[in-house]
Amino acid sequence: NQILQNKNDALNQGSILGLKANKYILFYTQGNCRLSNMPVSNYNDWILQASNACKQANIQAVWKTAKIPTNYTYPNSDAVFTNEEELNINARLLTFAKHVVIITSTVSNESILTNVPVLTCGRGWFAGLGVFSEVQIWSEILKTPDINRIARNKWSHWWIQNQYLMGHIDKAISTIMDTIKICTYCERLVHL
Repeated sequence: NQILQNKNDALNQGSILGLKANKYILFYTQGNCRLSNMPVSNYNDWILQASNACKQANIQAVWKTAKIPTNYTYPNSDAVFTNEEELNINARLLTFAKHVVIITSTVSNESILTNVPVLTCGRGWFAGLGVFSEVQIWSEILKTPDINRIARNKWSHWWIQNQYLMGHIDKAISTIMDTIKICTYCERLVHL
């Protein structure tokens, strides 16, 4: 599995220069701040609130952003990375973080497979399943959560069985369509 190989490579490479292992919280700016449990007016406000919570606790805030340009503003005291620094950036950041904080993000899958604690601040479709620790207030993002191994194992098995390579998306659609139908009573999709 490529994700586990990336983690092994990260362990061999060590923490990214300037970041102390297990001394920073890793934030991903994927998802939408409107899905956040903590109300904010925009993503810059969300970033500032999270950064301030870390500063007050004397914890380094580290941000992993997408390659796509955004108008997000990060405090100068925070470290910010994209995929452009190096090929294995996600694995190196994840491996040495205290924990990961997301609103909603697919990096949660990589975090689970590499046994990294995840806090979610959002109302994603996976909310309420016990897979991630869910927070409602800013101070809660500072506490490294316990890992619910049973929920994570169930999630991991589901995720691994339902992932498809980009070249095989037609198979994914076909598989999904074979498992649902439209209910004639309520006209909603239902799983078979």
